[in-house]
Amino acid sequence: MKKVFLIAYFIAALGGGVSQAMAGSHDERSVGAAVYARSCIACHAIDGVGAMPGIPDLTDKKGALSKSDGVLLKGIINGINSGSSPIPMPAKGGDENLTEAEARLVLDYIRRKFGN
Repeated sequence: MKKVFLIAYFIAALGGGVSQAMAGSHDERSVGAAVYARSCIACHAIDGVGAMPGIPDLTDKKGALSKSDGVLLKGIINGINSGSSPIPMPAKGGDENLTEAEARLVLDYIRRKFGN
């Protein structure tokens, strides 16, 4: 009887940990989505194709998102002046309070959302 109780207790404890881990990843996706809505959507648009000519199309598999995370994070944090865009991307998407962790979360969100 004790064995059954211990096994049931262990499984219940493990299950709780799994749901907490899943909740954490859901929260991180929510943060990434919120950052995109707040700092990126005006130029990159809701569908990622770019709000005007010259803004990178985030849905293009050979485009901006074909670059490494390191290159993209540097661009998010420092801004980008590519010359092909009518306006440069401001550092931190124009949000001076954007943290590196939030930049990583928005990049993860963009990759998931636009399939790259």
